[in-house]
Amino acid sequence: MASLLYPSRRKQQARPLSRSALKARDALVLEHLPLADAIASATARRPFPLVEREDLIQDAREALVRSAPRCRAGEPPAPYLRRCITGALQHHLRDRVRLVRIPHRLHEQGICPLGHFSLDASADGEPGLLDQLASPEPELGSSGAEQQLALEQLSWSSSCPPPRPRP
Repeated sequence: MASLLYPSRRKQQARPLSRSALKARDALVLEHLPLADAIASATARRPFPLVEREDLIQDAREALVRSAPRCRAGEPPAPYLRRCITGALQHHLRDRVRLVRIPHRLHEQGICPLGHFSLDASADGEPGLLDQLASPEPELGSSGAEQQLALEQLSWSSSCPPPRPRP
């Protein structure tokens, strides 16, 4: 989505790297591969049962490869790469891991307060949640002919482009 908003970034990512740039990137990646693995391992130790270490290592290495060509010449690359890898891992945790932990006592009792329930499922002969909702009241004063006319106007306006103003 960011590339749609920033066309200059899309152009940067679309250009293939030259041979010398590929060699420099590969050397930088190989040099900092232990850094990516160490950051991923440290992140995996925090929410241990929630995320696989191998998944974090894969995301960390991918972030390293993506961010290595953007390192500035003359500056040490490790701080920049560390930020990029840490950010990618935080995005991974935010997007794919449930970070709210349920107390063990509730699990032992078989209670899961954050469980997902279907709105149309019924339990123990009771009606489902959707059946308990009140149905919307019909609009008064609108006849079938008025609704048909409104529908035709809506379909006509969506299929035809708006008229252009004349100078």
